[in-house]
Amino acid sequence: MGLVIINIQEQLQFQIIKNLWNIVISVKFHGIQVDTQIYLSFQKQIHSQMTCKLNYKNLLYKIFTFQFIFNVIKVKKLN
Repeated sequence: MGLVIINIQEQLQFQIIKNLWNIVISVKFHGIQVDTQIYLSFQKQIHSQMTCKLNYKNLLYKIFTFQFIFNVIKVKKLN
């Protein structure tokens, strides 16, 4: 099995055990064993949803930045 790295996220009380190659071997939630494949599919789904939201937020940020720049240019031209 090799070296085992234990990563504990205390807020959600997940215990994720990974091997030397960073592959998830075991997942426990509140001390209860969780199926690794189900956990990985859940993690992948959450990651894809967050990627879309982060891209959308970045797009909104860029739009508001351009809007601010245009407003500043507009005000400077009026003065």
